[in-house]
Amino acid sequence: MVLMPLAYQRDNALENNGLAKLSKVLMYREAAKRIRDIVEEQNLWGRFLVPERELAEAFGVSRDTIRKGLDELEREGLISRRQGLGTQVRARVAPEPGKAAGHLLVGCSGGGGTEFISGIAEVAGREQWLSSFCNLVSPSGRADFNARLAASGLDAVALLSVVDRKTVEAVLDVWRGPVVLVDHHFPGLAVTSVMEDCAGGLRRATEHLLELGHRRIGYVEPSQRELNPWKYQGYALALGGAGLPLDPSLVAQAAPTFEAGQRAGEQLLALAEPPTALVASCDRLAWGAWRAAELAGRQVGRDLALVGYGDDAAVSGLGQELSSVSFDQVELGRTAMRKVVELRAGRASPGELVLVPTELVVRYSSKHVRPGNVMVERRALGTERAPGG
Repeated sequence: MVLMPLAYQRDNALENNGLAKLSKVLMYREAAKRIRDIVEEQNLWGRFLVPERELAEAFGVSRDTIRKGLDELEREGLISRRQGLGTQVRARVAPEPGKAAGHLLVGCSGGGGTEFISGIAEVAGREQWLSSFCNLVSPSGRADFNARLAASGLDAVALLSVVDRKTVEAVLDVWRGPVVLVDHHFPGLAVTSVMEDCAGGLRRATEHLLELGHRRIGYVEPSQRELNPWKYQGYALALGGAGLPLDPSLVAQAAPTFEAGQRAGEQLLALAEPPTALVASCDRLAWGAWRAAELAGRQVGRDLALVGYGDDAAVSGLGQELSSVSFDQVELGRTAMRKVVELRAGRASPGELVLVPTELVVRYSSKHVRPGNVMVERRALGTERAPGG
């Protein structure tokens, strides 16, 4: 049995019932990510992990959190669990000539990717492709990826959530076969990209708020816009379509954390003429902005409209509260693997951008919030600004 030491701190920033549920889902996803990283770093392939109870104690979380994290890893094929035997990390098996239709090397970067991997594994199994996964974040994982890339026997490469153009260019310098990039796009590179229609999603979210009558719409975007310029484009297109100019003061940048979202929300709501509606580039930022609104005495769903992105709320049991742009991450993985097969068979050309649809799910946080609600509230509080005041 292998015990993996891990200092894991509970997130106590989320206090009410709804936000506490979000904290739990972030905890089990973080636990899954850390287990995945440690497997790579300590080369635990084929070895058994200690029981869930001991893992929970080592991580400082509940057994339920550990169990859900292991469920994620089992779905992506990293581990297998059998009653009476325990949890075993699957062994890495080299492809046998003639046994597989193809061999795909997958490099995973960033904190996400579990759902993407599930989609890739599903189609790869159906098409009888062998898939090998490497964590590009850890030094050992990156070294393993580079070694496999330089060796023979590969048929295609997939890169998950790689946002550094130089990393993709370095792969293209070594590998001349099919390359599919999931969750990002670099124009001008001979790489087939598969990502969700985030520009369309943000545009629909902003248009939803415009249709409710809002004209002061704030946007909480990633701290580095160049990592995802498409969401900002969607926001800008919606405002332009309504004849509204872009107001830089209504845009706040934040890292994708609850705390950063709260600070961004505080910044926007402290404006002399604060927004009546907010749209955030991810749900975690949206929940932080929700907390900022509460602290400012603003009730989301009554006098402040709020829309997130990613629909993580539905996963954490908050599906009836936060409006959000939803997309199927598993379908991103499926689409990417289908493109791998097409490229390998010569039925597609490199450089294509494939967009998976997004959908706006309207819930309590924005459904009935109109600017008039906000003005009535300000009059009641004596905070309405006089013209020119």
